[in-house]
Amino acid sequence: MPILESEVEGSSIPMLKKYIKKGLDSVVCLIIVDNVDSIDENQQKEIFETAMQFPSSRARFLLTTRINKIFSSNQCIAVSGFNKEDYSQYVYGLLSRFKCPPLSPSQIELMRSTSSGSPLFTESLLRLYRTGMTIKQAIRDWQGKDGNEVRKAALLHEIEQLTAEAKRVLLATAYMSEASQTELRQVTGYDTSRMQKYISELNAFFLIETKPLIKKEARLQCLKISKDWF
Repeated sequence: MPILESEVEGSSIPMLKKYIKKGLDSVVCLIIVDNVDSIDENQQKEIFETAMQFPSSRARFLLTTRINKIFSSNQCIAVSGFNKEDYSQYVYGLLSRFKCPPLSPSQIELMRSTSSGSPLFTESLLRLYRTGMTIKQAIRDWQGKDGNEVRKAALLHEIEQLTAEAKRVLLATAYMSEASQTELRQVTGYDTSRMQKYISELNAFFLIETKPLIKKEARLQCLKISKDWF
């Protein structure tokens, strides 16, 4: 039988693991946990331990991380960045999405060599470019740095440009992990018109995304933004 969200809400870690075991015993599944290294070290250990605690012929775990501190090379597949052709297509797509001025082929190749084809690093450079920084300046400032450091700098630069009200909505979403507009209105006290205005502002910076409908209302989720940034 499926496990409902209402059943696990507020459960402890041991209880959640019992629910996981129950689910894995009843269905064939592939569980994907992306960007494990983007959370704190203790949470990373919880994820790795959980994946190893449930060996099953009916389920497989796929974890992605830039830094592997636990698994042997026999259990890992190293994935390189985009090749030249795919990288160009990826950049063109982001330029269109972010409504950025076009870049020359030489600029795109400079980004690829700097980022080693990393999607995360590239998106962060283009976020900086979108806010007025030149590509050369962004590369000069962040070449050789950790991709998550670049991403944090780019997102903080965008957050600084938000109105105080939009920041409040973003912070509320970050605290709640995900929320509907109704929940955000209750937390912030903003009416429907103002809430839609501030959500549009956040959408303009691509700082939130819409998840599938639940109970006839879409749920909003912010990018991996830390509450400590506010």
